[in-house]
Amino acid sequence: MHEIITLQLGQRSNYVATHFWNTQESYFTYSAKDESMVDHDVHFRAGSGPTGVDTYTPRTLIYDLKGGFGSMRKINELYDTEGDQRSSEIWSGSPAFQQQPKIEKHDYQQHLEQGLQPPPLTTESVRYWSDFNRVFFHPRSIVQLNEYELHSTLMPFEQWSVGEDLFNTLNREQDLFEHDFRFFAEECDLLQGVQILTALDDAWGGFAARYIEQLRDEMGKACLWTWGLEGSQSESRGTRIQKTVNMAKSIVDISGQSSLLVPILEVPSDVPSLVSVDPRSNWHTSALIMTALETVTLPARLRAPGGRLSTLSEMEEVLRSHGRQNIAQLRLMPGEPSRTPVQDSELDQRTHIHSGPEVHGNRSAQGLNFHQAEKLEMLFAPSSTQRKPSITNKSLTRLEMSRAKSGRLGVVEEDLDDANRLKEPSPAHRKSYHAPLPFPLLDSFPNIYGIQPAQEQGLTACASLSVDTSVIGRVSDLRVVVERAVGRDEREALLDGLSSIGEAYQDGWNSDEGSDEDDH
Repeated sequence: MHEIITLQLGQRSNYVATHFWNTQESYFTYSAKDESMVDHDVHFRAGSGPTGVDTYTPRTLIYDLKGGFGSMRKINELYDTEGDQRSSEIWSGSPAFQQQPKIEKHDYQQHLEQGLQPPPLTTESVRYWSDFNRVFFHPRSIVQLNEYELHSTLMPFEQWSVGEDLFNTLNREQDLFEHDFRFFAEECDLLQGVQILTALDDAWGGFAARYIEQLRDEMGKACLWTWGLEGSQSESRGTRIQKTVNMAKSIVDISGQSSLLVPILEVPSDVPSLVSVDPRSNWHTSALIMTALETVTLPARLRAPGGRLSTLSEMEEVLRSHGRQNIAQLRLMPGEPSRTPVQDSELDQRTHIHSGPEVHGNRSAQGLNFHQAEKLEMLFAPSSTQRKPSITNKSLTRLEMSRAKSGRLGVVEEDLDDANRLKEPSPAHRKSYHAPLPFPLLDSFPNIYGIQPAQEQGLTACASLSVDTSVIGRVSDLRVVVERAVGRDEREALLDGLSSIGEAYQDGWNSDEGSDEDDH
């Protein structure tokens, strides 16, 4: 079935993942005549509750600190009886209870449970990611780490080494792969891979690095895609330096174990005025990120004539066609794309892989009037302070997915035009997917695109992953901080790791950054 297991690490990642699962649930259809374009079995698992009721829950593991789950219970309504039975099997003595302050359920959750239309969510009312969650999870998906508490000032979960130490401690006590992960892995018939969502600039980076290392040891050459979050809020100089060092450690360590690493700046610096995002709200920033993430990974779960539109492995092969480069940049262009990758007039000029029936509909994004769409493309990455303004980044490979209300399901491959070609030995390469499936705007999703949520409408969008030489500038920025802020014991190894990453992006072209004529 080409399943994908998701690993969610920490509060910020769980905000993004909650939007993701709500979106996947919205694709469900309940009529045999109305089959969804999305293969739900990729991300969801069938099972049964203790009373025999059929269940269909996300194939995911959710880690968070104490207090990070809000009002969500480990044992939900689908598994209540099972929870009672498990308690009696594990412990035969008299139970001892420690009462924690109760977190009241959000009005949104109470209305969902009662089958009522939920009230509108606001940035002020959303306190936890569970406040806007719309799906049930299997109890084994919920893993609370009680050693640290969310937002604690006494024991902050901030330094990279703290997360690394926590994973090592927990793993010694109870092998996390065997205890947590294997349950979901053994259910899979043909595993596509694992997608990991984590922060890179705090202790979760260290926790993720050791977890991914264990996954690599256990799973060999499996596709491990890591989506790494980086904060964009203004902070004190000391905090900023610490987070930059955390980023450097995460990028060096995780890129060495992941098939693909996508660092994601939580708020792009080039958000267009027609997109309204409150940078202080995790609910808002995670919605913007998830629009891009869910769109660009859509081919891995879309049905196509004769099978599936794509797989993580096939997409990864495009992005890594130049070899060692496995750090990609995420971009999003909301609204009607100016160029639809699959158009009838182009099919004879490109390599056409799939083509489904054409779907007709209203091609304009309701509530949006996006002209000159290329100028609205958002890059989820910081700009480099080390590269000269005259130096042009060179695109190595690009994978893009566009979605609209009409068109046909399809895939094309092409070389970029001469202006974007690499120097010898090989040209830049692009693979483009298209689907007549707009991005659903739910009542759990903030109104950041100026479109009111409605069942019959959605957002047209184009998202992409690209491997390009901008990584060289980013590595240079990290090196400057590491040289000044990291002690001698760690510094040399970290600098060597960053240098090795930068060198990988110089392969195949004249990498003399000081030569402007090489870049014109």
